[in-house]
Amino acid sequence: MNKAKWSKRILAIMLLTVMTLAVLPGAAAGSASIGMDEAIEILIEEIIEPSTLDHDIVAYMVKQPLQAGGVVTPLVGAGIYPVTEDEYFIFIDDSPAAFYEHPVRFAFIKASDGTSTVYDEAWPPLVNGEELTTLEESGQVELLRFYSTAAQPEPVVPVPSIAPEGDYSDAPDGQEAYPWTPGTGGPVQGSPPCIIPPTASLVTLGRTV
Repeated sequence: MNKAKWSKRILAIMLLTVMTLAVLPGAAAGSASIGMDEAIEILIEEIIEPSTLDHDIVAYMVKQPLQAGGVVTPLVGAGIYPVTEDEYFIFIDDSPAAFYEHPVRFAFIKASDGTSTVYDEAWPPLVNGEELTTLEESGQVELLRFYSTAAQPEPVVPVPSIAPEGDYSDAPDGQEAYPWTPGTGGPVQGSPPCIIPPTASLVTLGRTV
């Protein structure tokens, strides 16, 4: 086969490859859609904003985008949130230690461009008629925890004590209970000699407490 025929064959293969990629379902849309990690970044930066929190919260994120035609509703209440295009859904519990009902949020992040929408609710969601706990047990939900730096205890400033200084005896404050010189024997009258090195600390000798 001559060089010209090889060139034509290679060109035909390249054209066929380009045409195949062009007609693959979702090829163009897939390159423009965002992944779960990017959706989490949007959740943190635009919705949660941890630096502004004054309390700890948790969020439950459905790992795969909900498809158009789905619906999210609160467990109790009349709210209905239809899914019109592929969207990530996140249930944000602003008071995870509280009994229901209490403030929660339903967050939707579009898989196409990352646009987010948040709704205030008071009860956990039903996702396409299923409780979130059911989805969590089947591994379809990612648990995210966010901790507030403002909720952490601050260092306590020490307060000077007004209690009187003590010693090891009934001697008045400011006086030594057993005045003596290190290296000369025991401090108690009548006790056997007890040689203490002259370098011994005054604290260990009972001069101060």
